[in-house]
Formats: sequence, structure tokens, C-alpha cells
Amino acid sequence: MKINTCQPIAGYPILQIRDLFKWRSTLCRENIEDKLKISTPRAAKLLKELVQLGYLELMPSDFPEEKGRWFELTPAGRTLALARAVPAMQRAKAEKLLAEFLDRVREVNASADFLYKVDKVVVFGSFLRPEVAELNDLDVAVELTSKFANGDQRRAASDALVAKAYAAGRSFSGFMDELMYPYNMVKTFLRNRSRYISLHTTDDEVLTLTETRQVFPIPI
Repeated sequence: MKINTCQPIAGYPILQIRDLFKWRSTLCRENIEDKLKISTPRAAKLLKELVQLGYLELMPSDFPEEKGRWFELTPAGRTLALARAVPAMQRAKAEKLLAEFLDRVREVNASADFLYKVDKVVVFGSFLRPEVAELNDLDVAVELTSKFANGDQRRAASDALVAKAYAAGRSFSGFMDELMYPYNMVKTFLRNRSRYISLHTTDDEVLTLTETRQVFPIPI
């Protein structure tokens, strides 16, 4: 989805609303207050307008005290959450990006420097519509699994990789950041700092809402 950064939604910058939706797929008024740093009346008004615009819908609840409190993204809301504010690229560039991405997939799988391997790569979105000549991004989903079946070996390899990162001057925000480092290291390498690659996992709900095509390994 291509967005005009000058176009507001319910009186708020579109990127601010997009980032709100990227932050959480289920929202309540308090979430909006905290994220946007606005008053309770303004958050309630914005919540109502986002429902009216079709970006949010009320979630059912079996608990009386929770009824009318929680809202979830509609398909339009999820689409906006994935939108990128970058200049469009020609299809040829997107095809080149995908080819280079798959080269990096093969490098990850062949290198002992990475503790996870790529089992599957799926593309989706406008890339699968050949009539679309200009694309805003390349939507790619990957399935990663550890290269170590043995838990002790996996932990030892992870500890060694984190220690190497510390020795190189890298810092971590906490235990979970350290724990996820080997996994996130692969994702960072695959994305290669490209602002045009929108990277997801294969269990992302968005894949159930759109056409997909597996590009690695090529299905027989």
C-alpha cells in the first residue's frame, strides 16, 4: 500500500496512525492515550473515528466489564499497518531485490556464522500482481529454524555468539534481546538494510488474508 504522508487520518498524521497500528493489533482507549500522549477525551474521539473509517472494529467479550473496551484492526487497518512511506520502485528493481534476498538465504543456510537456517520463503502482496508496474515494497515472509537439534549445543552456540557480539562492542537492552540475538541476526542480514523489503514470518496473520507464493525452496 502506498501512502501520502501529507494525508491525515481523523486529524492525525497518517504515519502516526500507521505506527499505532504497527504497535498493537488490538487497542483500547488507554493504549491510544499512552501511545499518542493525548487526553482521554481526544483518545475516545479518535477511537470512535477510526471505527467509523473502517480501520478498527469492536471485539466481542464474554466479560461484562470488558464489553465495548477492546477493538481490533480490520483488514483495512492491517493494510495500513504494513504501509511504507517510500518512493515507488519499478518491478525490475523488486525482482532484483528478491533475487539478492534469495542469495542471502542460501548464504545463511551455508554459513556456520548463523545459528538459524531458512526453511521457507514466501512472497505476497503487489509483487504477485504482474499488472502492477510500480511497487511500494517487496513483501517477504520467512520461516527460520535452529541449526541445532540438541538444546545444550544450541545454548552453547548462542552464548558464544552473544559473547562475540559483546567483544565487538555491541550492547543489548536486556535478557530477551540477548536471547533473540541469533534469530534477529539472521533477519537483519536478510533484510540488508533495504527500506523496500518488508520482512515477516510465515505465521503472520496477514498471509491468511492474501495470495502467497513460495519461492524457496521451489515446490516440486
